Amino acid sequence: MFNIAITALTVLANGAFGLVLFKNNRRSATNLFLVLLLWVIMAWAIFTHLALEMGSPDQRLFFVRLVMFSTVPFGPLIYLLARVFPGSQLTIRKSILMAILVVNLIIAGLALTPLMFSKLINSPDGSFIIIPSYGIALYGFNFIGFMSWGFFLLVRKYRTNVGIQKTQIGLFLYGLIISCVLLTITNFLAVIILASIDLVRFGPPLTLILISFMTYAILKHGLLDIRVLLARSIGYSVTAFLLFSVYSLVLMFFGAQLLGRETSLTEFIISFFLIIIIAFSFAPLQKIVASLTKRIFYKDDYDSEKLLYDLAVVMATTLLLENLSRKLLKLLLIRMQVTRGMMILTEQNLIYWVAAEGYATVPEFNEEDIKQLTQAENLVVFEETQDKTVKQFMDRHNLKLSSKFIKESKTIGFLFLGDKLSGDSYTSKDRTLVTIFSPEAAVAIQNAKAYEEIRRFNITLEEEVKNATNKLVRANGKLQELDKLKDEFVSIASHELRTPMVSIKNYVWMALAGKGGKVTQKQKFYLQRAFISADRMTKLINDMLNISRIESGRVMLSPVKVNLLALVEQILAEVKPRAKQLEVKLILEKEAKNLHSEQEVELPEVVADQDKLAEVLTNFLGNSLKFTPAKGSITVSFAVDQKTQQVIVQVADTGVGLAADQIPKLFKKFGIIKESYRSQTEAAQGSGLGLFVSKSIIELHGGKIWVESKGKDKGSTFSFSVPIYSEETMTSLKKKFNSPADKGMIRTKIE
Repeated sequence: MFNIAITALTVLANGAFGLVLFKNNRRSATNLFLVLLLWVIMAWAIFTHLALEMGSPDQRLFFVRLVMFSTVPFGPLIYLLARVFPGSQLTIRKSILMAILVVNLIIAGLALTPLMFSKLINSPDGSFIIIPSYGIALYGFNFIGFMSWGFFLLVRKYRTNVGIQKTQIGLFLYGLIISCVLLTITNFLAVIILASIDLVRFGPPLTLILISFMTYAILKHGLLDIRVLLARSIGYSVTAFLLFSVYSLVLMFFGAQLLGRETSLTEFIISFFLIIIIAFSFAPLQKIVASLTKRIFYKDDYDSEKLLYDLAVVMATTLLLENLSRKLLKLLLIRMQVTRGMMILTEQNLIYWVAAEGYATVPEFNEEDIKQLTQAENLVVFEETQDKTVKQFMDRHNLKLSSKFIKESKTIGFLFLGDKLSGDSYTSKDRTLVTIFSPEAAVAIQNAKAYEEIRRFNITLEEEVKNATNKLVRANGKLQELDKLKDEFVSIASHELRTPMVSIKNYVWMALAGKGGKVTQKQKFYLQRAFISADRMTKLINDMLNISRIESGRVMLSPVKVNLLALVEQILAEVKPRAKQLEVKLILEKEAKNLHSEQEVELPEVVADQDKLAEVLTNFLGNSLKFTPAKGSITVSFAVDQKTQQVIVQVADTGVGLAADQIPKLFKKFGIIKESYRSQTEAAQGSGLGLFVSKSIIELHGGKIWVESKGKDKGSTFSFSVPIYSEETMTSLKKKFNSPADKGMIRTKIE
């Protein structure tokens, strides 16, 4: 009897624990594999006990084979559990999973044949000896192989995880190691090597070691989040064990009284386990039968709590009013077994939305109907209402139940339900459900209406933004066309102006040179003023032409290797007469310096368009001459930046200087700083285009341009950088300005 009690308690504990796990989260792979493992252990315990208690060799051999059959998945389940634990998703290829399944099905089939155990011989002492066959090797390989693989995975996870997961895996690992080692010794090695079954009896209690470790992990570390349910499973197991024991004893007593003989131990064991099977199978069978009767006879019984929960889920997860009303209505009609129904949403006694199911055409309502329904009771049942007006309305539309949606003491809608499929009246259970549902639905509907208003506002706003964007695009297109026309106009006008101005300048120069005869002093004065003005106008026209080319992307560079020192010396020679006239000293520092260390370095050659670079240098020197007083100086120096692979040219003067707020204006179109003009002559007046053109040219070379000044009357330093010569830089610049699709295009917007 003690052996039966131990086996029964072990079976019930494993079965109940597995049932609780499955109900707690049946989608978790960890839970699923644990449930399967527990049921395998339960089957193993039952069949082991029966094999030990049976008398004839054939009966014992049959149950021994069932033991082997039921424990075939033990090793693979340990492996799969180790692979997924403590997560909830199994990551394994389907092909591997199918291979494991096929192999185990083959071994399970062999377990029921003489290929696993060929013979069983009873011993005089009540034990028996079993003769293994070749199939036992395959069983052992499957069992030990997957167990070892599973242990390896658990050990690796234990070493790589930290915190609570490490503790959980450790507890599970220790429980598995102890249980599986003991089970292997008592139920496999002892049987195969020692040919003894004396230790097999200790198998069922040993499974409790695994459960003990798992229970400790649950209670102390929250494993699988079923702490509360565990207490229920233990209580359920103990209660079930007591009930089954009492029923079995009663069965034995009545069997002895009715049959006139004592019930044998074998009959008692079989009866006990049949009672367990009946108990566990009753609930599933009852659900199946109830479902069949419901389908056949329209039995409309339903779980109101489950329906309210499902309705709450819909209300919590659905935002669109149309979807919300239709989902709620369909769910009510299907679960309550109702033929038809409607949801009417109102606003100031006017119908806002109608959702109908089960009608060929949506019923029509008027304002008077809504007023009458608003004045009626919150819940109206057709058979019970005394309001004739409401009753006529419900009869006209084949409705049997009506409920208001009330929010903040205002009726915002109605729920109407038609006949039940069974033909029965609405019960108190139905009314209670609708009474609970209606205020919750009112809140959900109000939220959906608010969301709908926001969504519509967003749609309107998107349309407005889209229209405004289209207008801006069209306006921008027109502006681009106007800008293009402006560039064309400037280009044409500049060309038309340049030709006569060059002619005027040449003829004035010829007159000053005495080509047309002797010129008086007064005539010479007038001609000089005309020549200076014509020269200034020619330069302005050239600047305008350059800007037009730059902005239209028609500037072409011809990059070559340039000796920067020679180019600067050439430009200085050209402006030297002018500097001498203005009494400004020109200084050239031929030795270049390292930008970061201030050490002297050799000035490298650069890659540039020599003519364009000369234009920039001339502009820099011209500006410095304009704003440097007599006895002042202009210094040209070089610096090499090895990090950016560029040479920096600096033109520093001792002129009038710049205020900090004036510097940002310099490199813009027409960036004239009038308060800085302290010119040597009237000819110093400029257009504010030279520095803008210079900036554009330097940026086309891939360099930078900037100015520094310590303030008024402290001079200024204008600087620009150009790339040091290399084959790669030369190829890059040539490719840029030789590509038909990219000729002269400036990559960044020029301010």
